[in-house]
Amino acid sequence: MGPQKFIAANTADALKLIRAEMGPDAMVLSTKDTDQGVEVMAITSGDLANLSARSEALDPQFGEPSAFSERSLKQSGLTDKFANAIARRAPSASTASSESAKPRVHPDVPNGILRRNPARVERPIRAPGAEAFLPTSFNNAERIPRGSANVVNPSNNDAIFSASLAANTKAAQEAAALNALKTAAQSAAQKVRAPSNQTESANNLSAGTPNNVTSSIASQAESSPKVEKLLSEISEVKNLLQSHVAGSFWGNIQQGNAQITEVVKHLLNSGFSPKLVAEIAQNLPENLSVLHLLKNAREQVKCMLKTSRAFDIFDRGGVFAFIGPTGVGKTTTIAKIAARCVLRYGRNQVALLTTDTYRIGAQEQLKTFAKILGLSVTAVRDSEDLAAKIKDFSNRKIILLDTAGVSQRDTLMVEQSHLLEHGSSKARRILVMSSTTDLRTQEEVINLHNQAMQNTNGEKLDSVIITKIDEAAHLAPVIDSVIRHDLSILFVSNGQRVPEDLSQPDVNYLSHRAMAMRAFAETFSLTDEQVPALLSDHLGDWIRKVNQ
Repeated sequence: MGPQKFIAANTADALKLIRAEMGPDAMVLSTKDTDQGVEVMAITSGDLANLSARSEALDPQFGEPSAFSERSLKQSGLTDKFANAIARRAPSASTASSESAKPRVHPDVPNGILRRNPARVERPIRAPGAEAFLPTSFNNAERIPRGSANVVNPSNNDAIFSASLAANTKAAQEAAALNALKTAAQSAAQKVRAPSNQTESANNLSAGTPNNVTSSIASQAESSPKVEKLLSEISEVKNLLQSHVAGSFWGNIQQGNAQITEVVKHLLNSGFSPKLVAEIAQNLPENLSVLHLLKNAREQVKCMLKTSRAFDIFDRGGVFAFIGPTGVGKTTTIAKIAARCVLRYGRNQVALLTTDTYRIGAQEQLKTFAKILGLSVTAVRDSEDLAAKIKDFSNRKIILLDTAGVSQRDTLMVEQSHLLEHGSSKARRILVMSSTTDLRTQEEVINLHNQAMQNTNGEKLDSVIITKIDEAAHLAPVIDSVIRHDLSILFVSNGQRVPEDLSQPDVNYLSHRAMAMRAFAETFSLTDEQVPALLSDHLGDWIRKVNQ
């Protein structure tokens, strides 16, 4: 049949038409804006193979592209539990060679569409089973908005299951993504750039890297609404591809080991991030029942948790600043710790300071607790005042500093970080986190506080107090955040009573609560059909773990 033309309102709709008409293995040859919308030229893999075969005698200079085979999989060192499932879907070398068509220039195809870049080895035709390999070009998938605010520059998210797999397929996957970006970028550049800039655009497109291509498009976005629309459509296409790859990926896992599939679902339903689930699943043993695998996963979580004997830290003395968002329980937690310190060191060795001058009644709340303990509360206005007050209380062993609860996105948080640094550079900052906060918010809080600290003193958070564990439906999100950011738990708080509801962390209890499914959990549980959607949102996270 040869190439076919599809016209739709946008690129995403055109791809849906192509998929319905030609199947999932169809290849896009070109895109063009028309009065009716977007015109897309596409061809099936079979027709493209026939065209390539016919032109083989005309252009014999290119060799056969390398094919994925069971032999190459073994050489790559795929020894994990999913290698067998992946290898079963990989074709033999002979089959892949026969079905992989060599790209050639043909009179029936628009000039330049199938021309191979000599600097790269591209695989425009997918061999059967190639969908089992994940495209590493989506490593930055988390930067695409998916309906909620993302974490500020999180460079610490994961991937899953096979480093060798991603390493073997990286070149082919980047080439496939680059082809799509080049096609879209060429169409946009021809329409929106002046003739004098065409040479520069062509040089950027031939540079051979996705960054050069995307930066070329982005530089035009400010002056061209068409390019902005094109970038939006490229994002839609990217999301569609992610969903398709995630579905195939989840199917491979299900075929490889049904028991581990159930454990992965349990961990995701508990509230763990795909990043940590990937790490846990990698270390699960084979040939065990689901119950024993869950016990193994709980032991892994327990071993990953870090705790500290808080009073070993307080015994050394110093200034301790408690930071965190609004409403996590900083003031109540300070009152509980102050009561313990008074009993341990005496009231003459404890001082209470506060920088919270924003919230109505904040100081009165702390003063009420302090009056019961026989202490006074001193308000601090700025960094100079803080330094002076700390000097006044230099004879005290413990100085507890209550800070204002501010949003992690508020500029006051940065100002507060500077106040602590210039007022007392030796103050130890302890993050107070509520276990009722969702995973994304906790991730953002930790990252932004770390960023503020690194900008002022070059350090990062290392200690945390978890509050409201009696109110949380599950502890997996806060436990997940603590593990991934390598934070040590000093205390856990399970109520409002002062000073009773404060205890040393018990890793057995915390790991059990993190894995336990609470009442009404079935209402929010993921089904097999919904899991790929979650993997799609975090596909770059799962892949990045492989590449580390």
